[in-house]
Amino acid sequence: MVSRCVLFGGSQESFCTGCAVEEGEEAQTMVNKCVFTLSHFENWDEIDVKRFLARALENSKKNMLSSENKVKLAETLGSILDHSAQEDDIARIVGSTFAYLGYNDQAMEGFDLAISRKEDDTTALNNKGVLLARIGKVKDAISCYDKVTSMDPNNEKAWFNKGKAYIRLKRPTKGSECFKRVVEINPKNVSAWNNLGVSLRMMGKPKQAIKCYNSALRINKNYKWAWNNKGIALMFRRKYKEAEECFKEVLKVNPDFEEAKEGLLACRGK
Repeated sequence: MVSRCVLFGGSQESFCTGCAVEEGEEAQTMVNKCVFTLSHFENWDEIDVKRFLARALENSKKNMLSSENKVKLAETLGSILDHSAQEDDIARIVGSTFAYLGYNDQAMEGFDLAISRKEDDTTALNNKGVLLARIGKVKDAISCYDKVTSMDPNNEKAWFNKGKAYIRLKRPTKGSECFKRVVEINPKNVSAWNNLGVSLRMMGKPKQAIKCYNSALRINKNYKWAWNNKGIALMFRRKYKEAEECFKEVLKVNPDFEEAKEGLLACRGK
C-alpha cells in the first residue's frame, strides 16, 4: 500500500522581508553587475539601499545570478550588514537574501541582528525559524514560531510553519492544532487544509482527513497534493476504486507525479 502523504508548504515557508519598496532601474543594473560597493552604499539613502536589496532578494529567489555574482553579492551584503544604521528591516532583508543564496550562517546573523534591534520583529523571528528548520534544528524553529504566535496570535505564516515543524517531529496532534488555527485565520489556505488532512491521517483518522482534502479541492480543484493524499486516505479505507480516480486526477495535472503513479498501480493490484 502507498503510505506516503505529500506535504506541501506553499509560499509560507519562504523568507519574508516585511517591507515593500518600489524598484528602480539603477538598482536592477547594480544587482545584475554586482558592482554595489561600500562607497555606493555610503552615498545612497535608505530607500536606495532597500531598492537594491529588493532586487537582490528577487533575483536570489529566482536563482538568476551566476556563482561568481552570488559570491560578489554576498560580499556586498556583508558590507551593508556591517555598516547599516539601526535599521532592523535592512538587517532582515539582508538575512533573507543570504538565506536564498545559501549562506546560512550569514543569514542567521542578519536575522539575529534584526531581532536584537527590535525584539518584537515577528518577520525576522519567523524567518529565523524557517532557517533553523532548514538546517535541522526543528525544535529551535518551533521556539521562534512560538514567540511569533504569542506576540501575534493571527500570524498565519508562523502557525503554518509551526505545524509543518511538528509534522517533521512526527507529532501530528500538535501539527493539526496549528493547521486548524491557520484555516480559522484564513479558510482559503489550501496548503493548510491539505496539511491538516495529512496530520489527521497520521493520527489514524483517514475519514476526517478526506474531509480536509475535499475542503482544499473546493478551493482549488486542480490541487494535486490534495488529490494524491485523498487517494492515499481512501486506500487506507480500502476504497480502491475511488482512490484510483483521485490518482488519475493528479496525473491529469502532472503526468510525471511519481507518488500518484505508484498509487494508481497499487489500486489496480487490489
